[in-house]
Amino acid sequence: MRFNVKWLGFFLATALLGACATPPAQAPAAARPAAPAVVLASASAAAPASLPNASLISRGFKPEQYHGGTVYCRSEAVTGTNFKRKVCMTEDQIKEQDRVAQQASQDMNRQKTGPACMKPPCT
Repeated sequence: MRFNVKWLGFFLATALLGACATPPAQAPAAARPAAPAVVLASASAAAPASLPNASLISRGFKPEQYHGGTVYCRSEAVTGTNFKRKVCMTEDQIKEQDRVAQQASQDMNRQKTGPACMKPPCT
């Protein structure tokens, strides 16, 4: 019986493609975070349980109970991996994050439209 290299290459390529095409069943325990990736400021900072904020839900957040208060969680992709992490924040923390992002956007727009500063002592 003669050994055929073409068939061996074909079977190896098929096995490799089959292994790469299937998604992993479950992330390894070491790669999964055990707790939410964002630590809440304090348990007392969480608002008492109330009706969920519809605008946050429409932005992809899901309300959950944490230490007697409502937090809003969503999954975010981890850069450079196929893993996602769960990020949970209170409504006040989300509002503060939005305010900081809006302020940064305004600062960048102001720098674009303002006079060009070519001298080093410009602040």
